[in-house]
Amino acid sequence: MMLGIKGENLADVERFLTATLADPAARLSMPAQWFFNFIPQKVFHDLTLKQLGHRGPTVQLGQVILAPQFIANPTLWSFLALWGSNIKRSVDHRHITNIYVHSDLVRDCLTISEKEKSVFMAQFAMYRDTPGQASVDKWARFLLLFMLHDGKGRLVPRGKYQSSPHLPLAMGLMKAFVGTYLPTYDHFIVDAAQEALTYANRAPSAYNPVSAAAVIGSGARWLAAADLATSAVFTTKPSRKALILGRHKDTAQTVYYPHNESLVTIGGSGTGKSQAHVITNLLNYPGSAFILDVKGELWEQTAGYRQKHFGPCYRFSPTDKGGLSHSYNPFDFVSRNPTIAANQCTVLAHQLAGEGQGDQHYWVNRARDFIAAFSIMVAIKHPPQARNLAYVARYLALPTSFEDLTKPAYKNSETAKVIAAMKQLAATANIPFLASQATALENALSDNTRLESIMDTARQFFTAFDTSPTVRATLATSNWKPKDLRYRTGTSIYISLKPGDIQPFAPLIRILFQQHANELIDGSSAKPDQLPITFFLDELPQLGTMSSLNDLLDLGRSAGLRLWLFGQYFGQFQKSYRDLAKGIVGGCRVSSWMRPDDDAADYINPALGQTYSYYSEERQPLAPENQLRGREFRDDIIVLSPGETPMRLSKFFAYREMADRMRLPPPPVPSVLQTPQASSHP
Repeated sequence: MMLGIKGENLADVERFLTATLADPAARLSMPAQWFFNFIPQKVFHDLTLKQLGHRGPTVQLGQVILAPQFIANPTLWSFLALWGSNIKRSVDHRHITNIYVHSDLVRDCLTISEKEKSVFMAQFAMYRDTPGQASVDKWARFLLLFMLHDGKGRLVPRGKYQSSPHLPLAMGLMKAFVGTYLPTYDHFIVDAAQEALTYANRAPSAYNPVSAAAVIGSGARWLAAADLATSAVFTTKPSRKALILGRHKDTAQTVYYPHNESLVTIGGSGTGKSQAHVITNLLNYPGSAFILDVKGELWEQTAGYRQKHFGPCYRFSPTDKGGLSHSYNPFDFVSRNPTIAANQCTVLAHQLAGEGQGDQHYWVNRARDFIAAFSIMVAIKHPPQARNLAYVARYLALPTSFEDLTKPAYKNSETAKVIAAMKQLAATANIPFLASQATALENALSDNTRLESIMDTARQFFTAFDTSPTVRATLATSNWKPKDLRYRTGTSIYISLKPGDIQPFAPLIRILFQQHANELIDGSSAKPDQLPITFFLDELPQLGTMSSLNDLLDLGRSAGLRLWLFGQYFGQFQKSYRDLAKGIVGGCRVSSWMRPDDDAADYINPALGQTYSYYSEERQPLAPENQLRGREFRDDIIVLSPGETPMRLSKFFAYREMADRMRLPPPPVPSVLQTPQASSHP
């Protein structure tokens, strides 16, 4: 019978098998020797002895019958009985082996259901499309299990072995092996159906049995390598604009994302986010980049290569012990035009203080209003050398305790002079907000306890900026301007912090991020051939709430800004952005997930969908949660994009693929503690 295990033409075999299965009177058969070859020799030996061990105390030795009553010497009887038993077992073992060699294993097609036939042909198609000896052995094993059918398959001897007295022993041995060492037939056929469906999902263009996806199952599947040629989101073609996402699981092809829309990657500590996505792309992408470097490793491992091959690199590191940092003064990019300055200072105050929650709502919001008002004063009235955050902090330290506001002690105080200056600027520059805050401050002086609590709340947002000469020096002037990212392609700005510093400096980082985004969006749009400015925002949720993030995801594309958000857990986004979390993650064109936790699994499972097996009539997730968090997906990335089939990638580790680039030392950075700090807005 043509089964494809003897080098036959597989197209002929496929036609033969299709016709045979369609004939109820036909039968499938294969050499029973395959069963003998399939059994490990020790297992075959042990099972044979077990089968032969129930033959009783009388044994045949040639033509002589030896029984205990005919042997006077018990010792001699024991010796002869053991000797005769071993000889007989050896003879039986040889006869059973000969039966398997000269028999066929047969299954009537009448006993094969339509679903079983579909699985059979689907498995054959996998064998047909996968050349090699391993595939032959796998197909032969499938045939054997299919024929055995839980021991119901028939053993049909050929020639003289049809009447062999050892035939019952051979059949018993086969059934014993099936019952002891093999899965039940139902489990075997369901697993075979699922395997065929998985293969069909991964390689639909090459896989065309009696359409396994249509007959065996349907529903969700992973994006196949062949699908990438027609994908509207992903590609295997490298380009200057493209970002590396990983390697396709089936072909190891590098998969790229070549568009302007934003991305998000979520994976716990140790899952390889930095190595697989951040470092890899900083060493490959030639466009400008704004990088949140929360451990300092990104600067150390990528700045040398980027400066040598792409463009200038700046390191803003306000906590560096040696002061090795470039400087950036947010007020260098706040206009002196009163109307524009008022709006920019309001945004600055929102990034510093954020939104108050719960019991802190009143205090934070009032504090934010005073920060905005004092920032307007600094932006419009102060000379260049005094336009910085340190002077806003000085306003927040104004005396607030006065016994009588009508007495000279108050009228001659710095507080009274500031309130008067605020009112005057509000009138001349037509800034009603500034006038209202001046009045609010003056009225609050009568309730010193409440006012001091508000000022205390405001001062806490400046504590990190005002405690170190290094921090003050990094904020006194500017070595770069945000629009360098657009007009000097390849420019890289690293916001480098030490572990543990991200929380106290989160307000400052929010200001830098927001200012760069606003400067790049304001009045400009990206040219079609211009590389997008990519923001690599590692540990973004730790920065707290940035209320403008959703807007930036929408507006950034047209301005040539591409955000890549990184977080350890989906719950981090939920904590920082509450009801907006799903909108932020869902607003990204591509989301990548590494070893998802429970919250992430709950979020992505609906997007992965379910498979349906027509054979077992069961629905199950494309990737059950225990698999997503287990060994099978440990080094994988699950990639989702609206309107696209889910994709499973292997990680592209920079330390394996780009070690030579990582070894280039970063460029030298002068110490801000040894540099004159006059304002030098470029």
